[in-house]
Amino acid sequence: MRAKVPHNASFIISYALALAALALTTLVLSCAADGGKLSLEAESDLLPRLEAMIADHPLPARWSIAVSGEKPSVAIILNAEPPGSSLPRGAYQCGTRYLAASADLADNLFSVSARRAEELGLSKLESIVLPRRALAVDGIWPGKAGYPFAQRLALYARSAQSAESSGKTPRLPTAISRWLAEAAKAAAASDPSPTDLAAAGDIQVGECQWPLLSGSEAGLVSLLRGGVLDLLRKPDIAVANLEAPISARGFPNPRKRYRFRMPPGSAAALEKAGLDLLLFGNNHGLDFGGDAFDDTLVDLEKAGLPMVGAGRDIS
Repeated sequence: MRAKVPHNASFIISYALALAALALTTLVLSCAADGGKLSLEAESDLLPRLEAMIADHPLPARWSIAVSGEKPSVAIILNAEPPGSSLPRGAYQCGTRYLAASADLADNLFSVSARRAEELGLSKLESIVLPRRALAVDGIWPGKAGYPFAQRLALYARSAQSAESSGKTPRLPTAISRWLAEAAKAAAASDPSPTDLAAAGDIQVGECQWPLLSGSEAGLVSLLRGGVLDLLRKPDIAVANLEAPISARGFPNPRKRYRFRMPPGSAAALEKAGLDLLLFGNNHGLDFGGDAFDDTLVDLEKAGLPMVGAGRDIS
């Protein structure tokens, strides 16, 4: 027996089928928008940085870099914005690149005005290598607050879809937008800043000044006069040559005309003065023999002051 379907029921069934078809179409389009091919756009020196960001923060599922012959739907862009400019719309800052003027290593020039720096010519900081060295601007080094030639690195994406038909900028897929924010945040957190290295020559304190090595601030100020103490403490790393063993033991080396030594505890005072690393591979390490040499290593280890150039064995 065949049952008759009321007219309104037929309408409901047709409407339900249409909704199901629409939902399926929407699901297919949604899946298509949540995957695709990407292109990478950056200056030649920034491209490795962009590739490293992708390696450290993998792309969303179903997204990959387009290879030859594949048409990308989204371009990921890493750009260095000029100093003082605003970031592009939708961009995230993911680091900083510094520009600097440079001088020859032997030039008696260390800081210039911003105008003079531009006249000398600005180069990317990482491209300045010996025998050239970077210059400060009005006493401020690259990486420090107030340095004027800092470029913000902007990470953003652009859809390859044409906007002519709608007149609107195509929206980025949600997964890509989320990836941009997370990748930029991670890159900014690990962005290395320039490291200031200050190098001094020989350090040796005569016996009449030993009391100043007690470690008191007043003693250090008296010992390192003329702003030297501030110069040691300001850089990220300060290194000097330790031109004497630190020990009260041992006997003077009879083959040496000039023999130096410093009292126990000197390493702690030097560390407090701002030194971060000492060199001990010099001609005064054995001025008072092997015992004094060993005492020096112990004094440095106790103060937590690293040393290179000499040791108990070749290693």
